Order: sequence, then C-alpha cells, then structure tokens
Amino acid sequence: MREPAYVVDLPHVYSGKVRDIYDAGDDRYLMITSDRLSAFDVVMNETVLHKGRVLTAISAFWFAQLSDIAGNHLISTDVGDVPAAADVEDLAGRIMLTHKAEMLPVECIVRGYLTGSAWKEYQRSGTMHGAPMPMVCSSRAGCRSRSSPHRRKPQTACTTKTLPSIGR
Repeated sequence: MREPAYVVDLPHVYSGKVRDIYDAGDDRYLMITSDRLSAFDVVMNETVLHKGRVLTAISAFWFAQLSDIAGNHLISTDVGDVPAAADVEDLAGRIMLTHKAEMLPVECIVRGYLTGSAWKEYQRSGTMHGAPMPMVCSSRAGCRSRSSPHRRKPQTACTTKTLPSIGR
C-alpha cells in the first residue's frame, strides 16, 4: 500500500494514486486529495502544486450540480468538520468527508485527442476500445491519415475502463 501524503490522527484505510482514505467514524470516510501525479496507472515522483485542491473542487462542484438527479456520498469539504484534520497543515480545500459507500471500480476517460494506448489501437485497426472510429482530424489542417500522431478527434468520446485493484 502507498504511504499517505498527509498524516491524520484517524485510522488509515487506503492510499490510491491520488487520494488517501481514513476512517472518520460514524460510518464516514475522510478522503484527502494529494498533489501526486499519475499517468498510465503510474504515480510519478513529481507533484503538481494544488492539484488536490483543484480535483476536490471539481468533485464538489459536480456532486452539488447533480445532487437533485442522483444522491452521492459527500457530506462536507470543510476541514473544520473533521477535528482530527483541523490541525493538519495544508488540508484546506483537499478534503471530502463522505458517507461510507462501496466503490464502483470504473474510470471514465473523456478524450478530445487520441494518445497513448488509444492512439496505438487506432493506428493498428482504426478503432478505439474495439469501436470503429472516423478519420481523426487535426484542429487546423483537416483530416489526416492514421499515421499522424495525436490528432484531435472530430467529436469528443467518453470511454470507460475497469480499475486495477492496486493503484486506484
């Protein structure tokens, strides 16, 4: 298991690629979002300053926007609501106090450009995750062949993948 980015006086449950999870009692979790950087399921040694705050703010925004449509696990993002975290420096904007919930190990990837394994598959077979793809276009030069790397897709695609049990 990965070492947590922050030490909080609560039982440590799990550390993923970016988030550390602690048992906050009363059937709740404290999730702390770090500045760790990951790509292609690998956590890098470098960090991105305030990345954890940005990710927490994005999550909180969408939980609030969608709360009338679907319930969620978020209770609070206020560090003052978690006494064990209140004294830990640099946690403001990084925490989510949540109800305990079973994780659905799925990741959604929104692609405007094809890179990485999706680009390799497209070059090989003209597909992305097995689905046929139209010719990929550059934003300035129009459509190009499959040999031109990292071209903008004519429309954004949303794909999902199952997360591995290690590295979440």
